[in-house]
Amino acid sequence: MRKAFRSYLQYLDRYGSVASRLCEAMVPAWVVHGESGDGGITREERRTFQGCPRIRVITIPGPSFLTANEEPALVADLVVEALAQTH
Repeated sequence: MRKAFRSYLQYLDRYGSVASRLCEAMVPAWVVHGESGDGGITREERRTFQGCPRIRVITIPGPSFLTANEEPALVADLVVEALAQTH
């Protein structure tokens, strides 16, 4: 499991910061993450996202390791809200 996770992180790092690439894509995006746990974002990523008018950051209070499984109704509501704002 560690080897697979390490390989995935190396893959993500191959092209630089995910936050920067998402910002540069110039498309609307919502970044949903847990306040603590595996899904957190760094201060640098938060600053990058704050500089991108098309990016909305939503922080789920408390620890979260797999937010979609732990808070399925909340995540579903956020997806519906995001979709409604694109039309």
